[in-house]
Amino acid sequence: MSKIPFWLMQLPLNHITKIASDAGVSPMLVAAIVQAESSGDTNAVRYEASFQHYWKTAEFARKLGITNDTEASLQRHSWGLMQVMGATARWIGFKGPITDLLQPEVGLKWGCRYLKRLTEQHKTGPKIIAAYNAGSPRYSKERPGEFVNQRYVDKVRNYVGDISGLPIG
Repeated sequence: MSKIPFWLMQLPLNHITKIASDAGVSPMLVAAIVQAESSGDTNAVRYEASFQHYWKTAEFARKLGITNDTEASLQRHSWGLMQVMGATARWIGFKGPITDLLQPEVGLKWGCRYLKRLTEQHKTGPKIIAAYNAGSPRYSKERPGEFVNQRYVDKVRNYVGDISGLPIG
């Protein structure tokens, strides 16, 4: 049996395994994405300065009693263990306060739902991983056959390799 990597022992594996399995995605892939995205920090929040794709900001601002600018700002951040973009969560159906994505169960649920959509759309592991990180699997013009975010794809795949053969999921 393979040695369990230290990073894996720091993750909430019980939540990852259950939520990923319920969503129909690989718990190993989810664990690897969590490690790559947040290193298991449930309070991880990152502002995405170049982000421009909002989802119904005025509608959600009105429903939640916040300003349109506040909703837009929240959608420009990635949240929690899987670093789910606020706008992505909205697009796939999340209706609550975006900051709730910091709750491990909530962030994992919506991150896994998004991952499931990408799995159905892209089929192969590297494309799914590239799309999770960049919204779609875009290929590099400078490096034929590689994604623009190839370092991220390789990082996640290396984490999956670290834990393949372990009893996860």
